[in-house]
Amino acid sequence: MKGSNLGEFQEIVLLSILILDEEAYGLKIQQELSTRLKRTLSRGALHTALTRLEEKGFIDSRTGGATAERGGRRKRYYSLTNSGKESLQQARALREEMWSQVPEVQLVMISNNLPSRFAKFFEWFCRAELFEELQGDLEEAFEEKYTNSWRV
Repeated sequence: MKGSNLGEFQEIVLLSILILDEEAYGLKIQQELSTRLKRTLSRGALHTALTRLEEKGFIDSRTGGATAERGGRRKRYYSLTNSGKESLQQARALREEMWSQVPEVQLVMISNNLPSRFAKFFEWFCRAELFEELQGDLEEAFEEKYTNSWRV
């Protein structure tokens, strides 16, 4: 088995295979990813990821029957192995553990209307809930004071 690290794109490919279940073949996986990522995805990038995942032992593939609509070509269907499922569970556990360690205040979005030093101070000083509650009042007070003082 080649390296057991799971990259972000590989993780998303594995999740797409799980979502598609019995319909997980190249074109369907490509469409699923393009829809969810909201961008076009080349067939080459997908096949490179599928090949690497198969080399790592995270997925298996099988060929379906030939069809006239595909000019006699067969579809290659993909499914996750137990190693693939385990690697997804480990990736999820790591992400959840790391997200749980991020202080809420780090995720608070700062309004563009407040001067950055002012907003940074309140972001640092207040709990996230309090900052969100005060942010609208602070913006209003700032605009009222400085907008009115600049009027001629």
